[in-house]
Amino acid sequence: MKKHLCGVCGKILVVGNYKARKMHVNGAKHKLMLKTHYMEVLENEKIKEKLKSLKKFSTNITSKNITSTNITSTNITSTNITSTNITSKKFIPPPIRMPKDFKIPQAPKDFKLPPGFDFDNRKNFDSDLQIAISKMHENCKT
Repeated sequence: MKKHLCGVCGKILVVGNYKARKMHVNGAKHKLMLKTHYMEVLENEKIKEKLKSLKKFSTNITSKNITSTNITSTNITSTNITSTNITSKKFIPPPIRMPKDFKIPQAPKDFKLPPGFDFDNRKNFDSDLQIAISKMHENCKT
């Protein structure tokens, strides 16, 4: 069996399996030792100085930036997000950068486009997906 040394307590666990380590870590004595270890770390002068500088930095960011942008609850609630606004937006795909050596793969076996479908016609590629689907179904019926 492999032994385990706890870095916080300095205790050697004779049985170093997962269950034994978990029991030790969840123990009251280990938690107390861990708390005292971190209290000693926080008493270090260098760490105190770093924490003070971080607190100053974080308070400067929140006090200057948030007050200058005037974020209020009325501004947030008055954004008028409704289901009609969302559905009326047209889908615009993001710009795609294709590699120069890109080749369109062959169509799968027995793949057929609907009759009357033309890749050169831009009307087949409407920016509104619902309209494009309905046009495709209309072309299939005829």
